[in-house]
Amino acid sequence: MRAKIEITNTSTGHINMLERNNDIYYDICLEGGFSYKFIIQHSGYEQLVDILSIPEIFGNEYEEKTYALLPNKKIFSSETLQEGASINLNNIYYDYNRSNIRLDATRELEELASVMKTYKTMEIELIAHTDSRGDWLYNQRLSLQRALSAKEFLVRQGIASSRITALGYGESQIRNHCFDDVECSEDEHQHNRRTEVRIIRMKENVKVEYNEGASNSPIKEKQD
Repeated sequence: MRAKIEITNTSTGHINMLERNNDIYYDICLEGGFSYKFIIQHSGYEQLVDILSIPEIFGNEYEEKTYALLPNKKIFSSETLQEGASINLNNIYYDYNRSNIRLDATRELEELASVMKTYKTMEIELIAHTDSRGDWLYNQRLSLQRALSAKEFLVRQGIASSRITALGYGESQIRNHCFDDVECSEDEHQHNRRTEVRIIRMKENVKVEYNEGASNSPIKEKQD
C-alpha cells in the first residue's frame, strides 16, 4: 500500500496529491505566505492531519517536519458490539453539498463490513447528518442520500441490503456551535457531517478479546 499525502492550500483550495511506494522522505516545494493542510494516510495507520504555515519570505532555507503515524484503532470491540449500541463513524467524510463517500472515508466502512460478515445476525441503522448550511428540507434529503451511499458501499462489500436501514437526520443534531448563520471554519462544519451506526439486532456471542502479550487474560465476553 502506498503512502498518500494530500496538501491543500487553505486560502486558494488548490490540492496537491503525493503517492509513492516505500518512500520515507518527501521533498515538497510550497509557495510562501500561505497555510497548508496536510492529510497523511497509509494502510494500517490512523490518518494524520496537520496545518503548516509558510512565511511569505523564506529565503533559501527549508523546514523539516517529521510525522509519526499511529496504528489503526479498532472501532468495533466487545464493549461496543451489542444490541442497542450506537457508534459514531467520525471518519466517514462528505464534501459540502455532496453525498458520495470520499476515498479517505472507506476504512471505517470496510471495518464495519468485516464485522457484519463475522456476526451474521447483526442488523444496523445507518444515520447520516449534515452541517447547518443550506435549506433544512434539502439537508434532510441530502443526509438520507448520504446514508444510502454508505449502505450501497456495504452492499458492494457483500452485506445483504436487508440488514441495513438508511436514515437521514439532516441538520437536526448539530454537535458544536455551528448552527444557522453562525460563521464557522470548514473543519468545524465537517465535524457535523457524519454517519452513525446503531445496532438494532445481534444474537451471537462476541468473541473473546485478549490483552496484547497476555493471551490467557480475557478482556470481556458478551453473553446472549
